[in-house]
Amino acid sequence: MSVLSRCSIGQSGSRGLACTKNARKLTTLSKPLKDEQRDLLLAAEQNTIPSASTIQRVAMLELNIAAIENTLADEK
Repeated sequence: MSVLSRCSIGQSGSRGLACTKNARKLTTLSKPLKDEQRDLLLAAEQNTIPSASTIQRVAMLELNIAAIENTLADEK
């Protein structure tokens, strides 16, 4: 079950609507971050050692993705 589904299950009234709306916004935000991170990792796979800037970008994306997922988990 996705975090979005868990967020809306058992919620009623305006809190449930806000939870669902926020979860959708955060889920929408996380998709391009995950896509960029995947693309960087696939590109790095072509070389033997990824550049320091690629490693930093992947790490920064991971931190942002984790922050979004933690926020979603807190809202459930």
